Amino acid sequence: MVDRGNQTALSYAIARKNGTVTFLLLSTLCGLSGSTEQRVSAILTEHESSQMYAVLSEITSVDIGRTTALLALVNPDVVLVTIIRSSTAVRDRALLVERESPAQAEQLRAASRRFDAAITALLFNLSEVIVPNYTAKNQESGSLTPHSTRNLFDNSVNPSQGRYSHRELVHCFLKGSHAVELAVRYSHKPFFALSCVMGYMDTQWSGSLELNKRNTKEREVGNTKKREVGSNDNDIFQINSRVKHQKHGEGTVISRHRSGRLEVFFDDGEMHNYKPAKAMVKLTYLYH
Repeated sequence: MVDRGNQTALSYAIARKNGTVTFLLLSTLCGLSGSTEQRVSAILTEHESSQMYAVLSEITSVDIGRTTALLALVNPDVVLVTIIRSSTAVRDRALLVERESPAQAEQLRAASRRFDAAITALLFNLSEVIVPNYTAKNQESGSLTPHSTRNLFDNSVNPSQGRYSHRELVHCFLKGSHAVELAVRYSHKPFFALSCVMGYMDTQWSGSLELNKRNTKEREVGNTKKREVGSNDNDIFQINSRVKHQKHGEGTVISRHRSGRLEVFFDDGEMHNYKPAKAMVKLTYLYH
C-alpha cells in the first residue's frame, strides 16, 4: 500500500516506531518466500530499513503477545506465518551485523527469542483460541478449514470445552497454515524443537511413508503377477502365431508388448488387443 507521496504503510509504522504494526506488515511484505533483505530494500531506504530492525529489536514480549492473541482471533491461519517471518527476519539481520555491531546482533537475537516464545505460548494455549471445525469452508478457496475461532467474548458455557486433545488441536491448527512450509524454508529450528510440532510432523510423515510403502508393495506384487502371466503360459502366443477366438474366428498375432498384451489381426478383418489374463481365456493357440 503506497500513498501519493510514494510512502508505504510500513514506512509510516517505522517512522512512528510502532513495533506492533511493523511486526504485522513485515510478513505481508515478505510473503512465504524470498530474501527478507531484498524485499525490504525494494520499498524502504537504507535508513528506514535500519530503523525497522531497531523497532523490531525493541518490541516487548507483552506487545508481541497481545498482537499474537488478536491476530489469532481475527485470522488464525496466518498468525504462525507472521511470527515465524518476523523471527527469521531479525535472526538473519543479526547474522549480517554481528561482525560490525555485536551488541545490536544480540538485541536482534533476543527479539527473535521473544517471537519464538510467542509461538510456544500460542501452541500451548490453543484450546483458548480455536475449536476444530471440520465442516466449515474457506470463503475464498472453498476448501475445508480445520478450525474456527473461539468466541472469547461469549460468557456462556462452551459444550466443546475439553472435548478435544491438545494433539488434535495442534494438528488442526498447523494443517490450515503454511507455518511448517515456511519454517522448513528458512531453517527455523526453534519451531521444530517444540514437542507438539514434532508430534504433528511424525503423524504426517509416518502416515505418508506408510501409505507410500503400502502402495509400492502393491505395485510390486501386481508387476510380479504380470511378469508371471507374461513369462509363463502366455509365452505360447508369439508373433505370427495362429490363434482362434470363439466369436472372431482364426487370426494372427501381429505384435506383442513387453507387458504381455497381444494385438491380433483376425481373418474377418477385425483387430483386437488382449491383456495376458484375457488372452489365456479368450484365445486358443493353433500353431506357429
